[in-house]
Amino acid sequence: MQEYALRRVLSDELHARAFHDFDGAGRFIRFVFLVGGDDSKILAYINKFLSAEGLSPIDASEKFRRHDMAGYALRIERHTEFLSISFVEKSLRAKNGLAANAFDETALEHMPFSWARNAPAPLFHAIWVEVGGKPLRGLDQPRMLEILQSRVVAANQFSDDAAQVHFAFDIDDAGFSRVVIFNDAIEATRMGRVVQRVVEVETYRLLALLGLATVKEYSGRVGLIEDVAQHIDQ
Repeated sequence: MQEYALRRVLSDELHARAFHDFDGAGRFIRFVFLVGGDDSKILAYINKFLSAEGLSPIDASEKFRRHDMAGYALRIERHTEFLSISFVEKSLRAKNGLAANAFDETALEHMPFSWARNAPAPLFHAIWVEVGGKPLRGLDQPRMLEILQSRVVAANQFSDDAAQVHFAFDIDDAGFSRVVIFNDAIEATRMGRVVQRVVEVETYRLLALLGLATVKEYSGRVGLIEDVAQHIDQ
């Protein structure tokens, strides 16, 4: 059997950024920046921040970096088409289903939101995942619409009803796509993988639509070409 030349390289790329265990309640906040194949400017911006924190800079060959900061973990991921800056907070206590300060940026002053937003690259997507404990008692759709600040919510249970996930279809006032995961009985090692997959789904869901604008732009021209070709054939 002949193996595709890039199979193992792509597999290594996919699994090189293993997520750590996610115990208790907490949050994963990701900013996704398009870099167009050149992330040198935003990488220099990140390295300036790391140096100010007494941390070593990321070199040109390094694809992933994680640092435990004061009250959160900082994750930097470099991909061909984008670079992401993420803040991770876990091991919190869930009250009324979610941790305190859920989706409240103003209450999380230890996280450098302004620094992330001022990165010298186009912000393509921002994702905020809140991981809580057991679902709220009497939780209904209107309440989830309020929590997710969205007009439409997609929800599903998984792992034999041990957890449930709720996705917002709208972007909130702060520019985030919101996701809530209620975890009743999934162990920390697996929850870490669940959080990572949810973030990846949200990231690539929008990236998959990058070509839509181009398709719309040229669809009219293609239609005209087809009409002209039909007239010529006749």
